[in-house]
Amino acid sequence: VSNYVHYEVGTLPESMEVEDNNQMKGAGLVNLESTVNGRIDAVGDVDFFKFKAVKDQKIKVSTNARRLYSPVDTLIRVFDNKGNVIAWNDDMEGCGNMTDRTGLITHNSDSELEFTAPANGIYYVQVVDTQNKGGPTYAYRLDIVEPKPDFDVYVTPSAITIPSGGAAKAT
Repeated sequence: VSNYVHYEVGTLPESMEVEDNNQMKGAGLVNLESTVNGRIDAVGDVDFFKFKAVKDQKIKVSTNARRLYSPVDTLIRVFDNKGNVIAWNDDMEGCGNMTDRTGLITHNSDSELEFTAPANGIYYVQVVDTQNKGGPTYAYRLDIVEPKPDFDVYVTPSAITIPSGGAAKAT
């Protein structure tokens, strides 16, 4: 038996973070509907990425790190091309996605936001660790997508046996 390695297989095209992207001017261009695999390499590391959007386009930006057992506590900010913050998020709002299915993660440190592009142009996403830490295990996955309808259903009890033609109660 070995140590567990947590990973995610996604359906979006993927790319890797390219350093030096610690400032907006070094941000790598990424496509909408894609995932960027990044890392907060050291204390104080900041990662910037840029993407194109059109006026009134709805965009969802999210990280997946703590849910994959990375120690990074992400904060994401979206900037317009003048450097103004137009959206930001520290921790996702509470919902069924906030814990792994065993219920062991009690604080979700992954970030997620949605915004509407106010104009055609280039937008920047910044990813940082709120604890100002970093290192080789501080990996994250950044998704930049157009939001799509979705839902999860969780019930208590987690397993229900219903005989054919029968009924059961769940919360």
